[in-house]
Formats: sequence, C-alpha cells, structure tokens
Amino acid sequence: TVGIGAWNYPIQSALWKSAPSLVFGNSMIFKPSEYTPSTALWLAQCYHAAGLPEGIFQVVLGGREVGEELVQSNAVAKVSFTGSLGTGKKVYEMASREMKKVTMELGGKSPLIIFDDADLDNAISGAMMGNFYSNGQVCSNGTRVFVHESILEEFVHKLVERTKKMRIGDPANLDTDIGPMAHEDQYKKVMHYIDVGIKEGATLCYGGNAAERAPG
Repeated sequence: TVGIGAWNYPIQSALWKSAPSLVFGNSMIFKPSEYTPSTALWLAQCYHAAGLPEGIFQVVLGGREVGEELVQSNAVAKVSFTGSLGTGKKVYEMASREMKKVTMELGGKSPLIIFDDADLDNAISGAMMGNFYSNGQVCSNGTRVFVHESILEEFVHKLVERTKKMRIGDPANLDTDIGPMAHEDQYKKVMHYIDVGIKEGATLCYGGNAAERAPG
C-alpha cells in the first residue's frame, strides 16, 4: 500500500492510512507532503520502537515526481491519497491504468446556512470555528456562510467585532487564536482569493492585508 498525505494534518493523515493497513497485514510506503515531513519520520520511529519489523512501514520523502513514481509502481496494489481534487484526479487516473484499488480524501468545503430564527451569537461562533479553525487550512472548513437577509447586517457587525478580538501569534501558545499560514504558497493563495473576492464585488469588512509580525 502507498499512502500520500497532506500538509495540513500530517500526523493524523499518516496514522489514518498506516494503522488500518498494518492491522490487516499489509506493508506501507508513506509519502508525506514535502512541506511537513517530520511527523511521518517520527511515526516510523515509533512503529520501530513498538516492535514493528523493519521495512513494514517506510517513509519516502519528495515532491510530485516521487508520488507519481510510487503510484505507478508495479509493486503497489493499493493507493490511499489525501489532497486536492485536481491532484486526486491525476492520482486516480494513474492508478486506474493497472486497476489498483484507490481511496481518496479530497477537498470538501461546504457552506454554513444560517436562518433568521438562529441563535445569532451561537451561529457566529460556529461560523468562526468553521472558517478560522487551523487558520482556515482544513479541507472541510466552511469557506462560505449564507445568512438570511433579515439578520445579515447584525450578523456581519457582530462577526467583525469578534474577529477584531482574535489574537495573532505563535500557534504553540495557548492564548493564540490565529497562527501563520503553513507555507508561502498557501499565504499567496489566501491573498489571491481576497483580491478575487473584492474584484467580484465583495465588501472587505476587516483586514485583507498581511498581519504585522506577531510579538515574540
């Protein structure tokens, strides 16, 4: 089995893919994202310390070319992939050439729908959780919030006021609400979407620029 993980939940992705595979008697070669390789290497050390025979769980580092090589290898019967829809399509197409079994966990962003009889403060808490959790870097984050027009103005006002109170800083600090983007490409993508939204007619209510360097 080949496992290919994403950068936003690197240790979970490695565990979710490797544990079932190993329990059912399969070996696994796991390729973490090139942005977050450390936790997969640590997991391999943990498996070894727990008594797993050498070679049963292996970690291979690299980018797209390494992933393609693993997916197309004749020694691989199953591919488990977590990542974007576009990359998932390519992985599925490559694996299907040899009729390999494939498991996909792709992006699944869904909207929040808030009706006029909702508990407004609770709804705002849900919207903030759904969009700011892990700094918005989660495949199932809300992304869009549809609010009934009769409560829209109050909703936006309260949301902005609460957003202003969020603390930016070191994600290892328990007092931090918002940490950094995982890497520069992700930062550029977020800034691009803000620009696209404004050009398409969205109203920027707060922020929109890179934050100043957090203390410490």
